[in-house]
Amino acid sequence: MSRRIAPWWLASLAISAAAACMAVFGLWQLSMAEDLAVARKRAQVEPIFQEALSSAIAAGRNDELQAQLEALIEADDLGLVYIAITGPRGEVLAYAGRYERWHLPGAPLAVTQSLRLWAYRWTGRFQHQPLRNPLGDPALAGDEQAPFAEALYVIAPGVAGQVKDRAVLHLAWSGVIAFLFASVAGIASIFTWRRMLINPAQWAERLAPELKVPLAPSHVDLDDKLHEQMPERLGAQLDALGSALIVVDNEACIRYLNDTAKQLTGWSSADVQGRLVYSVFHPLDARYSPMLTPAEVCMRDERPYPPTELRLRARDGTQSPIEVMALPLKRPSGLADGAMMIFSEISEREKRIDQWRRQARLTQGVLDHLSEGVLTTDPVGVIRFANARALRMFGYVWEDIEGASVSKLMPVPFLNSPSVRLTDYIGSERAVGLPKVVGWRKDATTFPVELVVQNLTIEHAQGLLVIVRDITERLRSDNLSQRLGRLLDAASDEVYIFDAQTLRFVEVNRGARRNLGYHPSEMTHMTPLVISEQLDAAALHGYLDRLREGTVEHVTYRCLHRRADGSRYPVEVRLNYSREEEPPVFMAIAVDITEREQVEQRLHHMAHHDALTGLPNRVTLLDRLGQAILASRRSNRQIGVLYLDVDHFKAINDQHGHQAGDEVLRQIAERLRRVLRASDTVARLGGDEFVIVAPGLRLEDDALSLGRKILELFNRPMSIEGLELDVRLSIGVTLCPVDEGDAETLLRHADQAMYRSKQSGRGRCTLNRIEVSPERRRRLDLERDVQTGLTLGQFRLLLMPLERLEPPHDSTALLAGFYWSHPEHGRIEPAEAIASAGRAGQVGDVELWCLRAAVFAARAMIDRGTEVIVPIAGWHWLHPEFGARVIEVLRACGLPAQKLVIATDAAGLREARHSAQDNLYRLCSEGVRLAIHDTAPAIVDGIRRGGLPPLALLVVDGGSQETPESLIEVAAFAREQELRLAIVDIGDDNRAPFVELLGQRWDLVTGLSIGAAGHAFEVPPLHR
Repeated sequence: MSRRIAPWWLASLAISAAAACMAVFGLWQLSMAEDLAVARKRAQVEPIFQEALSSAIAAGRNDELQAQLEALIEADDLGLVYIAITGPRGEVLAYAGRYERWHLPGAPLAVTQSLRLWAYRWTGRFQHQPLRNPLGDPALAGDEQAPFAEALYVIAPGVAGQVKDRAVLHLAWSGVIAFLFASVAGIASIFTWRRMLINPAQWAERLAPELKVPLAPSHVDLDDKLHEQMPERLGAQLDALGSALIVVDNEACIRYLNDTAKQLTGWSSADVQGRLVYSVFHPLDARYSPMLTPAEVCMRDERPYPPTELRLRARDGTQSPIEVMALPLKRPSGLADGAMMIFSEISEREKRIDQWRRQARLTQGVLDHLSEGVLTTDPVGVIRFANARALRMFGYVWEDIEGASVSKLMPVPFLNSPSVRLTDYIGSERAVGLPKVVGWRKDATTFPVELVVQNLTIEHAQGLLVIVRDITERLRSDNLSQRLGRLLDAASDEVYIFDAQTLRFVEVNRGARRNLGYHPSEMTHMTPLVISEQLDAAALHGYLDRLREGTVEHVTYRCLHRRADGSRYPVEVRLNYSREEEPPVFMAIAVDITEREQVEQRLHHMAHHDALTGLPNRVTLLDRLGQAILASRRSNRQIGVLYLDVDHFKAINDQHGHQAGDEVLRQIAERLRRVLRASDTVARLGGDEFVIVAPGLRLEDDALSLGRKILELFNRPMSIEGLELDVRLSIGVTLCPVDEGDAETLLRHADQAMYRSKQSGRGRCTLNRIEVSPERRRRLDLERDVQTGLTLGQFRLLLMPLERLEPPHDSTALLAGFYWSHPEHGRIEPAEAIASAGRAGQVGDVELWCLRAAVFAARAMIDRGTEVIVPIAGWHWLHPEFGARVIEVLRACGLPAQKLVIATDAAGLREARHSAQDNLYRLCSEGVRLAIHDTAPAIVDGIRRGGLPPLALLVVDGGSQETPESLIEVAAFAREQELRLAIVDIGDDNRAPFVELLGQRWDLVTGLSIGAAGHAFEVPPLHR
């Protein structure tokens, strides 16, 4: 024992002895307190036993005795746990206890009684008290009388705390205080012993790779017994630390390896006993080449092998990184006894190191790709780091500026003005009052610099973070902006800059103020809408939204600007949006286009009108004729095309000159203008040819009458330069749509009719006769008479009952239809009537008539309780007033909305769901229900594609093309979707096979209705 630890040894012994003495004294005091408390409690309970129990024992009342015992047990102040009364011969008269209610299910009675006896003995000591007969010989003293019974009882522990006696309390507190002192002394003793005895082996500090401790000693001095037990003990401790241990003898044969070594090498203890260490432990260097084991190197050099990182190849060929060290072993006698290797896997540490390296490379890459130079310096400005941008900015390599001062890179102001320090720029981005900084490149060129400096603390080392920005382009841009500002202010065009939120003008150039005549203070309260006409707010906000969204770079529009004096002038405005400004602004450049519009109008007139007569030319004629053809398809009127040619016009030119001929053409144009309607168009095709387009004609006689009227107009001569010239015209007429074709075809046919007039003697009007087949004549008549039929009530409403297939085969709904009773062509079926209305552009009017008529008819038959289904085209939903019109009809007739079902094809309902939600919501909220009316495949496909509003039923238009199998398929599909199904117009050929197939699938009949066109009945007009 060294002198250094002798004081700790003596102190430890003294404190330990004091702790032991105090503990013994405390135990003795507490034991004395408990014994004294039990004695006091006995003195309390024994008189109670004698008084309360003796009479019952003497009288032989065992039931009363039992009750008294249980009452004593229940008395908390007595602290009794068990009482038993035995007689003179040792028989048990009665007993009671707190544990008598214990029962072990399924256990024998003897086991339960043994358990209770053990519990009573554990609780306290058994006490005996003899009981004397109160009816004995009174001449004998109480102690001289022989006992006739005995009480056996147990007092509960802890009575020392219940007995309020000063002696007991003093003894108890003395024991507690002694134990407290003993605890304090024990803790001090443990601390001193630990301070003295703990002397961990220094080699164990290498077991944790994170610790940085000195190398282990050159040998481990152990006595012989510990030397033999050392591998197992040390191996178990290293296993707990996750480190491996291999011990070899002097022959380099493995003597021991712990569990961690087994896992890392892949060898078991039985396999490695006696094997050479290099055959089990396979170390690899950085080039993955085999090398000597650390144990062999340690024994060869007779010194420790320092901690080294290498790779270990396991038995199965896998490799893992490890850190290994080796120590030579010696016996107490000093003889060498082999070596031990301690190693641990460092895969996780290598992963963390690789992660840190990747993070460092990423950070370096980010810094190098910044558009700004980054420097780190110490507090006095010595450069410690520079990113790639800073090196390129100044033209140096790192070796040139490492350890240099920032004044080498930025001599102005840090070299020229020593009083200015780098720390003055901390937090002073674009600060005012500090000298401007100039960068100095290696090639002696300079550039303006902006500095941002911040304090930097890394590992308690103070420094500065310097961000260097080359502001050459910014200054050039600022100068350019100022120059552009001056140019825009002096421009003759109007330049407005207004706020993106309030739209109020922020800046207005002199050209705008001069053109408008407002004072600058007045314009700050104006917006573009205030000074503009023919520009509504919705259009302007639409332009601005497109610019905000970035879909376009600029928007151009035209409007009128109103001056302060009320005058107006046209402008073309180009709008741009600037997000770079704070807050964002719009810039509008307005150009006065008064002269440009005048020129455009002249050019437009020249391009579309004849220069001699001022009449529309061929381009305008074809455009107006095309529009008239489209309009005729939506009405029952015809178009008359009249082709006019001047008779003997060449002779007029030859005899009187071209000037006279031009005057003739001008007067012809003037006369034609006076005779025609405002809706008619007269055009000059060229030379002496004119064309008149007269829309809105009812009969062909109207066109011929117009031709004759024009001929009569030229019966009187023309006065040309003092001459009276007799001018005549030949006219050819064709009618559209009797003459089918486009604008060029109509002109060609009218031209042919005009030549027939010339061949017939000139000065005539000839109609282009078209041979029309009866079928085409019927089609034209129907197209012409659709509106007349609606007006005169020629359309008749049909209602088709839809009857259940299952009993009682009652009618569930009425499907609305119609036919046309034409006065000339008789009964026109719905398909042909709809086609004619479609060509006439009036199919919407026909379907709305059907809807209105069906609603009024259903109201008249409301007592039947059936609903009415009205098919309409899908495009009706897109009309904004469709929903309002339907509700208006329902309210006018008084039919509940729940009785109306509007049927449309799947595509129409899907389009309504996306584009006409207002109509759908309005009708559905009123109670109107929806249905799909289409063929079976179209219905199935439409529902599978989705996107439909809630449906009430499906109406399948059977037709002759539907097969019974397809109808069964849609019936099953409706059953799956829990939708009602109605099949109409199956046809006689399919009805019987369809009903037969339904007999095999009776589950599909529920909710299925069938209707036939033959069962439809006509509703008299009176009911409507």
